[in-house]
Amino acid sequence: MLQSNRQVFLIGAPTARLWGLSLMEWQTRAFKKFGLGVTHDEVGASHAFDANFILSNNLLKAFTACESIVLVQGGLIIGVAGGAAQLIGQPADAAGDLRIVRPQDLVSAYDKALRKSERPYALDSRVTPADDIMKTQFAGSYKGITDFVTKFIWPRPAYYVTRLCANLHLTPNMVTTIGLILMFAALYFFWTGQWALGFATGWVMTFLDTVDGKLARTTMTFSAWGNVYDHGIDLIHPPFWYWAWFIGLGGVFAWPNFTADPMTFALVAILAGYVIDRIIEGIFIAQHGFHIHVWRPINSALRFIIARRNPNMFIFMIGIMLMGMWPQAGRGGFYAVAIWTWLCIAFNIGVVITASFKRGRISSWMDPAG
Repeated sequence: MLQSNRQVFLIGAPTARLWGLSLMEWQTRAFKKFGLGVTHDEVGASHAFDANFILSNNLLKAFTACESIVLVQGGLIIGVAGGAAQLIGQPADAAGDLRIVRPQDLVSAYDKALRKSERPYALDSRVTPADDIMKTQFAGSYKGITDFVTKFIWPRPAYYVTRLCANLHLTPNMVTTIGLILMFAALYFFWTGQWALGFATGWVMTFLDTVDGKLARTTMTFSAWGNVYDHGIDLIHPPFWYWAWFIGLGGVFAWPNFTADPMTFALVAILAGYVIDRIIEGIFIAQHGFHIHVWRPINSALRFIIARRNPNMFIFMIGIMLMGMWPQAGRGGFYAVAIWTWLCIAFNIGVVITASFKRGRISSWMDPAG
């Protein structure tokens, strides 16, 4: 629960609109997400802020946690923690005994959660067009290290669909639920060998899996339940899709008699590999405190194509598309997914072993503090 002494007094009358909201409403949501209530009385407020400015999430989080500072942008005070609201808009030298900080002084450019390096920003809505602000916010909400489909194909259309969802007042959980329905639809189509419909619904589901998280971060509607709902679906459904591919190709599960249908061995390899890959990543995080894919540039490069849902689906789709020329290409694509899964696992096992023999603390190549 928010305490009465943890409130921000927002100054100004911004006219811009972001993500279907007035800027004042967006600011109210944003500050509440990071622990500050919004008050219309400067007396007793712990913070004061120029509502015309939009801060990056990492900067906003840091500012709300501070005491006895003034946040300066362009030589002028835009935020005050523990001081008088009348300092807003004044030159930095009016700060008195309060510590003067700039955005880059308050937070690191490295965002551990999103696996990226991005300078914190404070954008003036009176100067920067709303579309440019939203594009900056959207880019800031995107993971830096992820698969190649999410990284290079989805961003542009996802930006416009995220804006559309915001303007329609759809919540992130609504988008996740639509994705869940499409996930089951894709499962059915894959299971019955209706490949065109399976890939169509499957790719749209993966696209919405990008949109829901960005919608949550840009509209300040992220929540613990939303995170569990979204990532829970992401974690659970891929093995069911892989099994559906097996059935759709006419596979007959013949464990342990692999000779009856060699695809059984490939299916077991994929499913076991999915679990083992997660265990390996968990071991690395437990040992070193950060994700295996951001240790060295080669680990980050591998993440673009590593054997996860989207790269695996792309590999398998190529095999299905070649079936017109080679009837067994679908099975070939399935085998390729199994082989690629274990090549990636072998590489990551080597990474875990190598990191274990390093003396002292290791850190991500993206972390300037490392």
